[in-house]
Amino acid sequence: MNLFKAHRQWATRPSDERFNTVEDLIKVTRGYAKLSKQGVRPYSELTFEASKNGEEVLMVGKTGVNARFTHWAFGQTCARLAIPAEFARRCPTELAVQNLRVMRDQLLVEDPQAQAQLLMQVNGDNLLRAVTGEGYNRFWNYEIAERLAHLEDNGWRPASPTFNKQSNCQEAALYASDHDMFAFMMMDNVYMPQPWSWGKKTDKPLYRGLIYENSEVGDNKLKVTKMMMNGICGNFIIWDASDVASISLKHTKHLRDRLYEFEVFIEKYLNSDTSHEQEVMKHAAKTKIAADREEVLDALFGIRSVGLSRKVLANGYDANVPDEDGPANTAWGMAAGLTRYSQTVPYADERNRIDRAAGRILTLKF
Repeated sequence: MNLFKAHRQWATRPSDERFNTVEDLIKVTRGYAKLSKQGVRPYSELTFEASKNGEEVLMVGKTGVNARFTHWAFGQTCARLAIPAEFARRCPTELAVQNLRVMRDQLLVEDPQAQAQLLMQVNGDNLLRAVTGEGYNRFWNYEIAERLAHLEDNGWRPASPTFNKQSNCQEAALYASDHDMFAFMMMDNVYMPQPWSWGKKTDKPLYRGLIYENSEVGDNKLKVTKMMMNGICGNFIIWDASDVASISLKHTKHLRDRLYEFEVFIEKYLNSDTSHEQEVMKHAAKTKIAADREEVLDALFGIRSVGLSRKVLANGYDANVPDEDGPANTAWGMAAGLTRYSQTVPYADERNRIDRAAGRILTLKF
């Protein structure tokens, strides 16, 4: 199947959230942490008021010090106080302030001990980056970035396109902001030759990949996804990903106690060989589904776990490129053809459904 995680980052990130080296990523994410202060405050000590120009809602602490909200932190505050964020944003500032005060008082009636964990950026003025529950356990983005440096020491590098490169393409899949981070690393000096060209000069590698995701303001779990991949095109679509698996940890108070699960998952992948994947690939390349096109379609259409219409199966068969995918009547060749066809489908859900079915075909016995 093809993966679009990195493509979405490449397509949407502004220039100041893109980085070419792990060193630059570490520098910026450490900078966000150094400028930040965090602490837990009771809601009874917090209130809201309008800025002097009347354009912003401010949070005001017990000592009278006020802080501006990021878009994300304002939404978190509204959610905690059971106010629709979009409604509050559209309200005149004074009306939004009144609503926030009323609902804060209501919260204190229900839970007099209610507290908020505040993440403040202190850089000239106070900017609230996050307003979370007191049990939230922050995992800083720089802690992920520093792990990437360890990967580089062991032969990994920031992912970049392996084919169809574009002249204006951001060449390293490293992204971070004050909101979240995304890092895609690849290993291209350890690879498996493709099964349809085993032993030939036209061998094509399958690369290893790791995607790290995190949000230090509570918008995403700490997550890592591993995979094998055929390559990365110029717009960062990951082609023909296999052996895809991930592990994620919520930012709860037990997160750091469970980090060993995260580390074991990664170390197991880093230290694994590719013998199992090679056997699966060899088996799929040698497995003939049927003799010709019509018999292949008949065989696959009757398998419930594949779950594709005959028309889609036919489109997949016809999309196969024998010189690159191997014969279309094999499990590997049919799966490759379906993956190629899925990229012409305009709807993401349907693309994913076809890609998942292609993955299942690889393991079927005929």
